[in-house]
Amino acid sequence: MVTEIRVDDDILLRWPTMADVEDIFVLIDSNRDHLRRWLEWVEAVRSVEDERRWVEACEKAQSDGTGTPPLLVYRGVIAGSVGAESFDLLRRSCEVGYFISEHLQGRGIVTRACRSILSTVFDTMGMNRVQIRVMPQNTRSLAIPQRLGFVYEGVQRQAQLLHGQFHDFAVYSLLASEWADRKDTTD
Repeated sequence: MVTEIRVDDDILLRWPTMADVEDIFVLIDSNRDHLRRWLEWVEAVRSVEDERRWVEACEKAQSDGTGTPPLLVYRGVIAGSVGAESFDLLRRSCEVGYFISEHLQGRGIVTRACRSILSTVFDTMGMNRVQIRVMPQNTRSLAIPQRLGFVYEGVQRQAQLLHGQFHDFAVYSLLASEWADRKDTTD
């Protein structure tokens, strides 16, 4: 079981604790206008108690070994979330999701964190396939799988209901063999 991932001197991925609940809620609430454009779950997070339930779900995932540490800490401050979830152990696949405080976008933080998540799920957890799904209009988020060498698979039509409207997802994937090839050229 992976308890934390040290990405670099500035970035740490770790499991949240109940002591983090208020800070996580403040992060989401202060970025609500930005996040709600892309993420359907933002509307469901209306109180510290809502965030407490997420931390409880993370505690279960940690104990079950069905996730990676999702709390993104940048220079000692909770800044977002980057993690692997939706593990299918039979097919050895999972999905990576992420968000970061709007004022920290464009610094490569999420890309570096995702690279460490990929190393963990491929090299340590034995996954064969990782996918990232992104709304095509979210160009900043879309750049991450492209930058990391993911392969564009196509569009999942009307896969997300957001603000009463259905939206498409662009689907990208990376295989363990592609990761191994890519890792050899970037290390």
